[in-house]
Amino acid sequence: MTKAKRIPLKSRTLENDIKYKAPLSYRYLRILAWFFLVLAQICMVAKINTKLIPSSYDQIGWMVTAGSYFSALPLPIFMLANFAVIFQKKDRWKYLLTFYGGVALLLYIVGNVVIIHYGYGLINAFGEVDFMSMAQNFGFMLFSMGTSGLVFNIFIDLFLCCLLFFFMNYKPKKFFQGKNIKYFRMLIAIPILYEIASITIKYFVAAGAMPIPFFCFFLLTSKPPLMFIAFLVLVVVLKLQEIQAAKEEPDLKTLNEHRKTNAHSLRFSIIIAIVFFAAGLIDLIINIVVTIGLGIANTTDPSSDAATAAIYFASYVVDQMGFGKAFILLVVSPLALLFSYTKTHKNPKLDPLIPIAGLVLIIFVYVEGVFQIIVQNIPILMEKIREIIIGE
Repeated sequence: MTKAKRIPLKSRTLENDIKYKAPLSYRYLRILAWFFLVLAQICMVAKINTKLIPSSYDQIGWMVTAGSYFSALPLPIFMLANFAVIFQKKDRWKYLLTFYGGVALLLYIVGNVVIIHYGYGLINAFGEVDFMSMAQNFGFMLFSMGTSGLVFNIFIDLFLCCLLFFFMNYKPKKFFQGKNIKYFRMLIAIPILYEIASITIKYFVAAGAMPIPFFCFFLLTSKPPLMFIAFLVLVVVLKLQEIQAAKEEPDLKTLNEHRKTNAHSLRFSIIIAIVFFAAGLIDLIINIVVTIGLGIANTTDPSSDAATAAIYFASYVVDQMGFGKAFILLVVSPLALLFSYTKTHKNPKLDPLIPIAGLVLIIFVYVEGVFQIIVQNIPILMEKIREIIIGE
């Protein structure tokens, strides 16, 4: 009896498709990501409390520690969900860019309003305080919280990722026709340069070379550099695969049929899992090498105490730049194998309710959190405000 020849995943059609269909859709991933994002903001409020009232760390320090883990999870999960949304709505770029850009702008406004109204407004009520000085103090406080603070406006990262897809895949209808399409593809440099600028600013702020007011802080990206590179690699790989598939199978109808198969979805998920795992592993290596390198470069005294201090400072700078934080991709990569970017839902009108519910919860967390911090620590806060105003 002749053994049946195994059909490669890339050659499967709807007639000979595999049975395995990943259970997680973009909607389930979005709900999971928003859940972790809200938890991260709860932990962020706890961290603000410990910054203002150090003695409170004994009671809520565990929330601060938990926040460092929760804050790292939303972005890669959102990225996975983004793959599905973008691929399913390639003909709706205006909607995608408006949605992610709009939510990023809304979060930016919310962050600034909360700081100005509750933070600056409260302190200024006890005595006139210079706005820029206070803006830099709030900015430094938020920056010192690392990913817990940066993850607040995670949609800036998602908007940049959407731009990567847009410039790589969109086919302009009026401009950049024919060979000029290469100039449109070159616009992919815009989100890349924004990411590089954000990392550079983080380096100088962490090194103490420049201040950062809160209204600039909310414009920084939150994703680690290696996570951005992983996403960029996936965009390029998928584009190259699309070009190669078109050469091997010029029949567009056959190609579109293959993209509807479970086999194609699984193949897509395997690529994501491999890239995520590799990026997480490389990030850990870079974190160790760069930390040691910066530590040695900044060591002027060969004594053990000075070397230890230099390594510690280098570790802080590298951490604030985002290196070492993409390790979470090692955890998320297996999740990609449970994800199907082709899976849809019969009631897509429910999708906009997910970010609305998430934003409402985040606003509630900060409003209620700030209120509780003030109410429970009025004597201590009044003393701190008095010290700031009169300089005691």
